[in-house]
Amino acid sequence: MTSEQIDERLGALWTRFLGMAPAGPQDDFLELGGTSVLVIRFLAAVETDFGVRIRVEDFLRDSTFGATARAVSAPPAG
Repeated sequence: MTSEQIDERLGALWTRFLGMAPAGPQDDFLELGGTSVLVIRFLAAVETDFGVRIRVEDFLRDSTFGATARAVSAPPAG
C-alpha cells in the first residue's frame, strides 16, 4: 500500500471519529477533540482496517496523524 493510500484510508477513519479530515501530519487527535473512548474505538478501527495494533500508550505519546500513519506503514516487528 502506498503512503497516499494509507493517508486516504487513515484520513477516512480520522474523519469518522473526529468529524473532520486531518489537514496535515501534525494534526493531533486529542487536541482536536478526541476523548479516551474515541481513542479506543479509533485504534480498534485502525487494527481492523490495517491489521496493525497500536498500543494506547504509544498513541497517547504521539497522537498526531503523521505518527499514526508511520505506525500503520511500519514493517511488523520480529
